[in-house]
Amino acid sequence: MMHDQTITLYNYHEPSGLWYTTVFEGVQLAAASASSATTHGNNGGDSVSIIIPAAADKTAASRQYIGPKAYAARDAPGECFTFWPEHDFVVVGSCPLKQPVSEDDYDNGLYHEMNHGQDEVYMITSAAFYGLIPHFEVEGR
Repeated sequence: MMHDQTITLYNYHEPSGLWYTTVFEGVQLAAASASSATTHGNNGGDSVSIIIPAAADKTAASRQYIGPKAYAARDAPGECFTFWPEHDFVVVGSCPLKQPVSEDDYDNGLYHEMNHGQDEVYMITSAAFYGLIPHFEVEGR
């Protein structure tokens, strides 16, 4: 696979209640679609694995990675990015926010609004950094 995909990461900054975005170009993305029928209707099982090339200092897309707790403590979180499983999500393609948006602007939250309205929206379930060949590996559903 080539590193020819683009994704947009949506980071939730809990203290402010705002969403920030980072666009990553040149990523490798492998998506799998699955669906199963249950007595309550269909149960989607879509998943994605993403490889994001990075520098040894965990810089990607001209921004520095920091952990979720450090991200929450930042006054200007738009200058960096994090991966917070079960809170942050990715969208395939380039769809950055022009300015941070408030979670309170959406009845069921921004993730649910976007996931309901379009395909290829994935909640992050895990993320890891590997330093030998510097890159992030992000899993989502």
